[in-house]
Amino acid sequence: MYADGSGGLVPVQEIVGAWRIAIAERHRAQVQTLDWHLLHHLVSGRYRLSINGVELAVQPGDLIYYPPHADVVWLENVGPVVFHSVAFHAPGLTIEPRPRLLRDAAGFGKRLSTMTEERLLGPVSARQSLLHWATLLEVVALLVPDAPEAVAGGSQWNGLEAYIRRSGDWQMPTDAMARWLGCSRTTLHRHCLAATGLAPGAWLRQQRHDLARRMLLTSAMSISAIARQLGYARVQEFSRDFRRLAGQPPARWRQLAAQEGMAPEPAE
Repeated sequence: MYADGSGGLVPVQEIVGAWRIAIAERHRAQVQTLDWHLLHHLVSGRYRLSINGVELAVQPGDLIYYPPHADVVWLENVGPVVFHSVAFHAPGLTIEPRPRLLRDAAGFGKRLSTMTEERLLGPVSARQSLLHWATLLEVVALLVPDAPEAVAGGSQWNGLEAYIRRSGDWQMPTDAMARWLGCSRTTLHRHCLAATGLAPGAWLRQQRHDLARRMLLTSAMSISAIARQLGYARVQEFSRDFRRLAGQPPARWRQLAAQEGMAPEPAE
């Protein structure tokens, strides 16, 4: 039994299994997960899938969380895909029942892959078992936010904002934000407006835009990679949102910034 951020207990009871899974090119499938929590680390390949109606574009290094009893539709993969999968039982775990895509936060994806490979080789040592549990619990800690009231020196909104920045959940739905705070959408709007001067949705859009500008200015990441980093399932959606705020599509905006000596040459 482990303490969560709200002072309660999170019973992560069992690591059910760990697997290395290879998917052939142009695979399509529709399944429902069991009553396990699932974590996938993509080793190679790229694919798109929908989990409970949320579409994700997954790239190597990504870490994906599947809630129990999730409806999963594998949409497409252009080439072969290899990923490591870890399943665990946690009946009392309070996690928002929606998928998450983490951009290999703190290298946890690689650690999960190491854990999988070690378990596939046979019985693990006591030390390996402890390291596996430590890795799993650290990932779970990313998914379970700190309780708002436990955040010192700030409002409830500050706690939610800190969680979003830490987890990189830049597409967090408004309903999920309200549930995180344990309040209504109206109260959420009031907290956000008081802290930022913006409504929750507008604040998230502005944060995504600011991060996009920073990545366009300071990195040679491709436009599609930046879109994925910000949680967009399609690069076209990212380009549309960026143009609304910047007046230019991201590729053109970066080109102009490069001409003025503000940005590196793009990778594309």
